[in-house]
Amino acid sequence: MVRFASQLIEKEYKSIDEAWVVYDKDGYTKHSETFSEARTKKVNIAFSSISFETWILLHFEYTSRAFNNSDEIISCMKHKHKFIYEKKDNEIYSKIKDKTGDAISNSKKLAHYERTGSGGKPIYELNPYTDVYKLVELILTYKQKV
Repeated sequence: MVRFASQLIEKEYKSIDEAWVVYDKDGYTKHSETFSEARTKKVNIAFSSISFETWILLHFEYTSRAFNNSDEIISCMKHKHKFIYEKKDNEIYSKIKDKTGDAISNSKKLAHYERTGSGGKPIYELNPYTDVYKLVELILTYKQKV
């Protein structure tokens, strides 16, 4: 993903100022290499651990609970918040967009909590963690300018 994003910047879309890759830890193992390559190629990463569903859950509550996988997070949303989430739901944004402010606030709080208590661990070793809020804030800023 990082290589593809950097190729788009370098070759195909020279007018692009920046590129973002959104990915999660769930099932992927080459985080150190990915983050290193992203820094080198100036590609931004919006990362979630243990899975992207961490970002979705933070729309409903602040939590620093560690999860083992996305299924646990989905189950939590279903039972605790009565929110039915499916990974391939193309309408997910419309269902949670009114809670975006809460998600941003909760994500910032979680990121600060995890980074300050981690002893300097890289973010891909934290659980839970998400900084998807950085990309979302950027999108919202662009949206306001248009």
